[in-house]
Amino acid sequence: MKWFRDRSARDRAREEKEILEEELGRTVRYFRHMQKTWTTLASKKEDIPGYAAYAYKQSAMYERFAIDAEVFQVKAKEKCDVYVDWQVLCTVIESTR
Repeated sequence: MKWFRDRSARDRAREEKEILEEELGRTVRYFRHMQKTWTTLASKKEDIPGYAAYAYKQSAMYERFAIDAEVFQVKAKEKCDVYVDWQVLCTVIESTR
């Protein structure tokens, strides 16, 4: 009985991991899209200084968001790789017993 519960928990964890990876990727793509949108708006409104300045400020903000999300994505991937390596090691140790 415990095996079925453990397998179910493992499957839920895998599904959650896939969902989170996709959400993070979507977040990065959204921030990059908004950065480009604000940059485009800024270049169209350069004759009105206040509008251009605000648009460039928004563009820079979304660029920082995208960079932070990408850094977070890399760190999460590294942690995931360590966890997978740990799982493989545990499997090898269990099989040698």
